[in-house]
Amino acid sequence: MNNVSHKIPRKSLITFTIFLLTLIPTSQADPNFAYIDCPNATAYAPNSTYNTNLNNLLSVLSSNSNASNGFYNFTAGSSPPDVAYGLFLCRGDVTVAVCQDFVAFASTDVVARCPRSKWVTIWYDQCLLRYSNVSIFSVADTQGGIVLYNSQNVTNVTSFSEVLGQVMDDIADRASSDNSGKKFATAEANYTPLQPVYGLAQCTPDLSDFDCNSCLRNGITSLADSQRGSQVLFPSCYVKFEMYPFYNANFGAAPPPPPPVLPPPPSTTTPSSPGNGGISPQVIIVIAVSIGVAIMLSIACFCLLTRRVKTKKYNSLREETGKSKGITLKLKPEKLLLARLTKSAA
Repeated sequence: MNNVSHKIPRKSLITFTIFLLTLIPTSQADPNFAYIDCPNATAYAPNSTYNTNLNNLLSVLSSNSNASNGFYNFTAGSSPPDVAYGLFLCRGDVTVAVCQDFVAFASTDVVARCPRSKWVTIWYDQCLLRYSNVSIFSVADTQGGIVLYNSQNVTNVTSFSEVLGQVMDDIADRASSDNSGKKFATAEANYTPLQPVYGLAQCTPDLSDFDCNSCLRNGITSLADSQRGSQVLFPSCYVKFEMYPFYNANFGAAPPPPPPVLPPPPSTTTPSSPGNGGISPQVIIVIAVSIGVAIMLSIACFCLLTRRVKTKKYNSLREETGKSKGITLKLKPEKLLLARLTKSAA
């Protein structure tokens, strides 16, 4: 094939070179840039009313990038079709300071990457920014998104898909019902004993719970679940999973399970039965033992008193017998009684 040289006018060459430079990321481009949706069907003219409104919009978004939930929307202008609607959303696990840096950078980077377009959405790993000449608030938008994925496959697709499905179902439900103002959730589970899988889901907080869940479910079905990592970027939500921890686990994780409910301690009393007059068996046993002890003490006292009386009588009889005969008899009480009876008979 013959080489053909063309002479290009110098002015045209400079113009073409400047145009190409606007399409190439500058050296200051965010390293976490993910994707930009930049249609050219709705272009605005330089120094137009929309251009002025857009500049005002981007300035306001950047000034409000310290929002506690990492989300802010604004409308610049009041006369359609020159009204500029815009918003930013920072990932739920980044700090306010990081969010401010990203929004400030994105506000200039988006225009450099996509000049003159009235409708643009740009995604980074840590935030997204979008604007349009029609309202984009509180609407689940899944148009113009993209699926990104890791080129490496997982070894066991069936097992991995099952684990991944559980993770993504969990975070879709928790993110859509998140009351923190972020609509953000993360989770992890073991694909193998030594290999966890990590998932993340987030919606723009202006969506309803239903719309958020629908948007996330739409993204989950589009994930490349046979790869070692994938993400789906929509203008209103995004989902992502990886085989390594790519988020701050201190944010968005499921709350710890509540402590187990312990059974009540066994009762120290037994319900009374109708036959004992409402007194528990323990009380009855105590009363019975007390009565038994009292009876035994009474019997012991009676026996002791009886013995003392018998002893006293025996001593009296012995003294009386000794005095009558002038001798001291050492007889047992039975023999002493017999002796007295014999004496009386004589």
